[in-house]
Amino acid sequence: MKSYKNRLKLAGLVVILVLLFVSDFQSQTITFQKTILAPDIEYFTSVVQTPDEGYIAVGRKRESGIRDDMYIVRYNKFGDTLWSKTVDVELAECIIKTLDNNYLICGHEGSLVKINQNGDVLQISPFLGYDFLIINTVLQTNNGDFFICGTFRSNLDSPYLAKYDSGLNLIFDSLYNTNRFDGGFSGMTLTSDSNLVLVGYHKILVNSPLNLFLTKIDLSGSVFWENTFTQQPNLITRTIARTIGNNYLVGGYKFLSKFDSTGNNMWFQLIDSTYHSNEIWSINPTLDNNFIMSGWLYNGVDAYARIRKIDSNGSTLWVKSHGFHNQNCYGFDIKQACDTGFIIAGMTDFFGDEANPYILKIDKEGNVDPIGINIISTNLPYSYKLFQNYPNPFNPNTNISYEIPKDAEVIIKVYDLLGREVFSINEYKQAGSYEVQFDGTNFASGMYFYKLEADGFSDTKKMVLLK
Repeated sequence: MKSYKNRLKLAGLVVILVLLFVSDFQSQTITFQKTILAPDIEYFTSVVQTPDEGYIAVGRKRESGIRDDMYIVRYNKFGDTLWSKTVDVELAECIIKTLDNNYLICGHEGSLVKINQNGDVLQISPFLGYDFLIINTVLQTNNGDFFICGTFRSNLDSPYLAKYDSGLNLIFDSLYNTNRFDGGFSGMTLTSDSNLVLVGYHKILVNSPLNLFLTKIDLSGSVFWENTFTQQPNLITRTIARTIGNNYLVGGYKFLSKFDSTGNNMWFQLIDSTYHSNEIWSINPTLDNNFIMSGWLYNGVDAYARIRKIDSNGSTLWVKSHGFHNQNCYGFDIKQACDTGFIIAGMTDFFGDEANPYILKIDKEGNVDPIGINIISTNLPYSYKLFQNYPNPFNPNTNISYEIPKDAEVIIKVYDLLGREVFSINEYKQAGSYEVQFDGTNFASGMYFYKLEADGFSDTKKMVLLK
């Protein structure tokens, strides 16, 4: 087994672990699972679709183990990496598409970074200088202004809300700590009358338990109403979504709940209560007026990305668990794609001792299948085969394809000209056809060797990186 130091040689290698084209009645749904195996690139927190059916995912890069930076990756609709970028501000928490067809990324401490589809940084609004500010989301109003919310950390935490104009100039920032002790905002959504409803937690008294609360706030920061849910104390809230009837779904650690238009609780239910633990991180509406949720489920051995589709009454329409074999996987954000499938951003721990970004594309029924041409034709490969990479020579990306006629442990290794191993992955695969993408952005020009090992079969081929 390679040492931890050897694993740090994986910079710039992106592995496509599964890729599928599913024929739908009207369109073609593409599914895939991917991780990035590179030092210090730890997880994705949010994802958004681009007009060309690709995606931009954002998250955290841990620079030299001492500083968090914003990490941004652009994918095409097949899950291939088009570009990646590091911005020297804090880790990214959320990305949204803006009204001017660009993208705004919110940092963990309140930085705002605006980029275009090509990754060009158009504007940076640095964080406000508060050392203990934790921001979790950003949204844009119909008039172009932006709001961010989170928690101002101090001896007693306070819910925090800030407003910026379309040019990222601060209009106001406020603490909402009247008649409460220790609290914060977890999420927010626009109302049908173009105001805000925010969900969070607080204490009514210093020694009382934390309680979930909702509040409606106008665009100038004034409070319409507040309502505290005391029947279920110590709930950890994560996300909120508005229903067509102007009610609100709230999710978090082990629970899902619904509130009416003035914050009164309509129902409360535990989610996956038979399992060890679980959490809902993201709820978003679907094209068919239902809702999709992502999070994680831990069964006592491994954690899986947990995806659940529900109606507005909380009834489960379907539920799926996804992840890599023997790896922990978490789904932090989910959005519906234009092909009716769903894109999920999150985290995995591919080697067990380090975090890696995780991106998952599923179809409208929540499926991601290990498919190759063999599945489409219903014919399994007759033999083991390693194909010549394409393109070759390449700069900077190339694709390595292989086939296995039966289920097996598959090892793919890449060596430089001196025989030094620069990449290795060991994965149990079902019989079929697979593809790995090699990204040579951070490697020198020259000849490389890639090797396939499976069930006693071994083959090696050459490829040339030419910059």
